[in-house]
Amino acid sequence: MTPGEWYVVSDLHLAEGPGSRDLDAALPVFLRSLIGTSRSPRRSLVLLGDTFDLHGPVRQSRTGVAARLTALADAHAPTMAALAACVRSGVELHVVGGNHDIELTRPATAALFTKLLGLPAGHPGLRFSPWVVHQPGVFYAEHGNQHHELNRMPTVLSVREYDGCRAELPVPPLGAASGGHGWPATVPSALRVAGSLRSERRHEHLASSSWYQGLLAREAAELGLSGRALAEVAAVSRFGVATALAATARRVVERRLGVQRPGTFLAPRAAAIHRILTRHGVPAAAYVFGHNHRAERLELPDAPAAVYLNTGTWGADVRGRHRDALDQRLFPYARITSTPAGVDADLFFWRHAG
Repeated sequence: MTPGEWYVVSDLHLAEGPGSRDLDAALPVFLRSLIGTSRSPRRSLVLLGDTFDLHGPVRQSRTGVAARLTALADAHAPTMAALAACVRSGVELHVVGGNHDIELTRPATAALFTKLLGLPAGHPGLRFSPWVVHQPGVFYAEHGNQHHELNRMPTVLSVREYDGCRAELPVPPLGAASGGHGWPATVPSALRVAGSLRSERRHEHLASSSWYQGLLAREAAELGLSGRALAEVAAVSRFGVATALAATARRVVERRLGVQRPGTFLAPRAAAIHRILTRHGVPAAAYVFGHNHRAERLELPDAPAAVYLNTGTWGADVRGRHRDALDQRLFPYARITSTPAGVDADLFFWRHAG
């Protein structure tokens, strides 16, 4: 078990302008006051997806993605400077892709992000993952969109392939189609949804191919898992046309009515993943997710030594009934500490005094 201290935040949703909660003021102070004062021999910060609003794998050119990332990095210069300072001070920075910024983990875009941080290419303190971060015996973390009917990307690991790979990601996924992202305004919503359905079904079929199984095996080796274990994790949530259509219709109606449903679908998925890792002899003490903007901590059923943590959001779209929904100065994060005595993992709320 690797000793260390990991801080996990997700769903910053850095977009144009400061937003209702000025993250460019809050995040640098958070990083200096918590991670900067840690005495752990190994310190890590995990950005668990949707750091930027790149709008996911939408229909825009790679040049367009690069231009948008450059513009957002410039708009949030204090945050970029704070992240770079962390890395320079010895903090490992793990950048995980979410449904809004999966392009960030593509090799070319990751190289651009590294450059925008002012760090040398291939810096060892900066790592990118399109799906999972795993510390054997300590924690398992992913953004969570892989378990969401509207935002699942069956062949998510293909984002690591260079230009010319045999399969691109679904473009765009149902979540983007139902929200209108990445499509010309003249395209009717029914055609957007139909196009995304065809793409999702094709990629679900590709996910069982020998080509993608090879990608899974390579990823598993990097994560310290067996290929069989990661394949089982990938199968926890599968794409289905009927459930996807129902979810899409519900989302469209709720958008028009202004209804927000926080959703509680990730905790059962965490429990399923825990059972898989336990069968393969590598159970984690904590299972960390983001995506649904609902900060929470739950004990996993039949697993007294494991906990489900959701890091909520640092953006304005807070859901659920936790403290950060009532106080916009509270920002959720997970802290996981591993020592020879064991693992301590919990959800915290940091208060910005500004």
